[in-house]
Amino acid sequence: MLRSGITIYRLGRFVYNKYVTQKLVPAAYRQVHSESDFDHPDEVKYQEAPAGEFVKVYNFKKFLTYSHNPDERKAIENFQELQDSKGGIYAQLNYAMSHIEWKKLFLYGEKYKNPLLSDYGVGQFAEGEHLEVRLLSDATTIDSQPEFYVGVQIITHDNSFILANNVSPNLLKPQIDLRWSENLAGYEVIYPAPQNTVAVPFAYKYFGNFLIPIKVKVKNPEEPLLLQAKIDLNSCTGELFCLPETFRLALMVLPGQDYAYANGYQNYFQQQLNILPEKEAQYFELTKFVADKDSSGESLRLEFLTHKKTEGFKIFIEDKDGYNTFSAPYISILDNKIFVRFEPTDKNAALADSEYVITAVFNGNDAYRTTRLAAKASLFDTQAQSLNLGLLFIAFIGGVILNFMPCVFPVLSLKIIALSRAGGQKKRKLKKSLLLTVTGIFSGFTLLILMLCGAKFAGYSLGWGMQYQNMTFLVVMAFLLAAFMALLPELQSKLPNFGSSSENKLDFVIGNLIVLLSTPCTGPYLATAVGFALVGGYGDIIGILYAVALGLSLPYIMALCLKNPEALLPSSGKWLGRLQKAMQTMLVLTILWFLTLVYNQTNIWCVLLLTAALLIFMGLFALYQKFRDYLNGVFDENVSLETLERLRKISTLLIIGFAAVCVSGISVYAEKTHLQNMIKYAQTHKTAIDKTLIAEKLAEGKPVLLEIGADWCLTCRYNGAVTLNDFNLQRWKEMYQLEFIRVDWTNYNKEVLDFMGKYGRKGLPFYILYTPLLRDGFVLPEMFKRDDFESLLLSAMTH
Repeated sequence: MLRSGITIYRLGRFVYNKYVTQKLVPAAYRQVHSESDFDHPDEVKYQEAPAGEFVKVYNFKKFLTYSHNPDERKAIENFQELQDSKGGIYAQLNYAMSHIEWKKLFLYGEKYKNPLLSDYGVGQFAEGEHLEVRLLSDATTIDSQPEFYVGVQIITHDNSFILANNVSPNLLKPQIDLRWSENLAGYEVIYPAPQNTVAVPFAYKYFGNFLIPIKVKVKNPEEPLLLQAKIDLNSCTGELFCLPETFRLALMVLPGQDYAYANGYQNYFQQQLNILPEKEAQYFELTKFVADKDSSGESLRLEFLTHKKTEGFKIFIEDKDGYNTFSAPYISILDNKIFVRFEPTDKNAALADSEYVITAVFNGNDAYRTTRLAAKASLFDTQAQSLNLGLLFIAFIGGVILNFMPCVFPVLSLKIIALSRAGGQKKRKLKKSLLLTVTGIFSGFTLLILMLCGAKFAGYSLGWGMQYQNMTFLVVMAFLLAAFMALLPELQSKLPNFGSSSENKLDFVIGNLIVLLSTPCTGPYLATAVGFALVGGYGDIIGILYAVALGLSLPYIMALCLKNPEALLPSSGKWLGRLQKAMQTMLVLTILWFLTLVYNQTNIWCVLLLTAALLIFMGLFALYQKFRDYLNGVFDENVSLETLERLRKISTLLIIGFAAVCVSGISVYAEKTHLQNMIKYAQTHKTAIDKTLIAEKLAEGKPVLLEIGADWCLTCRYNGAVTLNDFNLQRWKEMYQLEFIRVDWTNYNKEVLDFMGKYGRKGLPFYILYTPLLRDGFVLPEMFKRDDFESLLLSAMTH
């Protein structure tokens, strides 16, 4: 029984070894693909080399026929089987299935070579210090098309990278020379979009597994193409510690053969070709490339128009010789536009009319490359670094728009009061009123210009709306608004009797107050124009602010030009009473806003003191008005007109004196409290930009989001509640290790203002994102959503 079992076992093992194993693992014969690779054994052709010369052999397999190895003879016989298998799709499939080792199927391409992929068009790796290099061909063989792609595949190791631009005569980007190739009519090296280096802003890099494609053209498609390449590159580590390396590689691509299998790199080539920079991008376009010039020298400015939401943006620039002579770019996103500014390392460099190669990558995969001349900025370029007609025009438009913006309540209310007062006046009198209002507006801007130029001369940095950080200004404005609110009932019926020129004074004062209350309102166009003026020179300030004054005065000037301006004004009626109540409400809200600003920068006692002083002032002002009305009604012969006039002046001086004492006393107390709070606030809040802290976080590989805001910035508060809330910040910290730094500018800080000015911004809120690859920051829009920010963050962090 035992002997029978052993016999059956041996018989089964014999059958398994003889039939099953042969089916699973075919004989290890050499695979043959081309008839030209072998000479038939019966037709051996021996070529004798002439004296002093040698025979060039294009393929070592030609020598197989000189061998008597039975395996190699069997390989020749298999060639005929391969030819016979080309009869149809089923025959080819049968051949493929018969050559697959099923045990290794899932490890093909990883551990084992795929027998269905040829070695045609695949070069051998040459090893360097921290990298491997080889030649590849997109085409397995040369077909009827004389042009196709080959490429240099480079794989870097140990956190090394390849220099992607020229840094110095000894540190160049990869140089590929194919001049020693045979049957090559011409070639074009196409460099992929580079990446930023971490520590050196003027150096770009390639790293990982990447391909430098080369478009080649053969002379004769019926002959082999022998590529012989000399490749010079710089392998770098750390902060540009580079090792120059030279590789000499060869690759042969044979003439077209239908039976040649693919080499498996077609998809790899297609992926690499898809991310190459194109002459025309899909979702964005370069609309402007100019050289700006200001007092510090020239700089390059680029403007891109996007046709899709911006989720990431990178840009690289080289001169015609391949060098990057610029510091890291300043990038800012605004709606569907991207603004980029490059400052040269040499401040005396002449940039206009020079040629540059610009490479930009939008949203990670839309790459664009162009060669452009940097033109001089035109006189109507609104983004120029020097004052021109375009900037003056947008300043004028900004002033016009300011007439329709209720960002500061009294701006709208005082204008309506100025017009409604003149409703029942005669044409001559009405035009005089409008002219005085225009004069008041220009007078207010003249005063503002003098203050800004004086502050600039004294060495202070300037910011639009920075007066709201001055306690004296806030207290004075609160008293002026309280006086206007008390005057509203009288403005409805008659003019206050300040003397023979009271009517003129009121029109003039309204024009000045419109200017003072309009200063924090940086609406469309105005922010660009005023921001430019504040970082510019004295001429820029004068030109821009007078252009804004002209725009703000335009409605009054247009009314002055009309033949009958009174026809535009409504007649008196009940609407004036409703307007009075609306204006009183707006003025009360504005006063409350001023009190809030004082509270945020001082304490509750200062606010209570100011509130009490305002209430007493308004009460005394009401008594003052009644007393003046009483004096105006006195017709006693025993009281001379001189006495009545003297009493009016005394009462006016008393009310002004009370207001002056209150303003001076409260201002001194408020400024002292404000200074104390600034000292305490600096201990608990960041009021300055800590560049050392930012550098430390970046060195740890963490991104940093810096916000500059203020208590009086409403947009800052909105973003804090909707986007930059605690939940989102904690989410980003856990997912991306994001460090959030909030700098408070409620109290004026010159260094913070200078920092924003570096990016061409002077207003709040200000957001800038830093990553290890963008160490100079990426300015974000003033308002953004969570998903938009996450997309930008991911793009800025990835290579």
